[in-house]
Amino acid sequence: MSLFNFEERGSNVRQEMIAGLTTFLAMVYSIFVVPGMLSQAGFPAESVFIATCLVSGLGSILIGLWANAPMAIGSAISLTAFTAFSLVLGQGISIPVALGAIFLMGVVFTLISVTGVRSWILRNLPSSIAHGAGIGIGLFLLLIAATNVKLVINSGIDIPVKMGEFTSFPVMMSLLGLAAIVGLERLKVKGSILWVII
Repeated sequence: MSLFNFEERGSNVRQEMIAGLTTFLAMVYSIFVVPGMLSQAGFPAESVFIATCLVSGLGSILIGLWANAPMAIGSAISLTAFTAFSLVLGQGISIPVALGAIFLMGVVFTLISVTGVRSWILRNLPSSIAHGAGIGIGLFLLLIAATNVKLVINSGIDIPVKMGEFTSFPVMMSLLGLAAIVGLERLKVKGSILWVII
């Protein structure tokens, strides 16, 4: 495996295989979540499912072989939710217009990445904004996950969400899984996330 320079990076084939399997299992949920969210806004679920698989698979292979980086490419859940719930359902923008806007955003993002503008922005962005944006996106994704397992539910009243049933099976399994991951990580068990997913 001299192509990937495992030894120079302090790794080996076994470690990379475990890391790759863990990454795959940690992000494979997106092939169900992305079509589920977009289908609520009228997108064809089967087409979105196929597109999500192709983007993740081909994108990850491309970045591994071309950029020689151990990274996985996947659909942005936050952008998916924004497209479905804010653009299409919230503002009534048609699906073709929303997809066109996302395509243009991708072109602009590619241009600012290739020209180095993105690196300049990241270097000059105040750390408080960078950390705040990361935390905000993380909390947004946590809200989506908590809603999917019914830990929080849409209340339909002045308060947008309320706590779900803690004793329901999906909620209990989610909380037990999270506790197991934290516990195994604290014990420094290798592959803890993978073991819990399995």
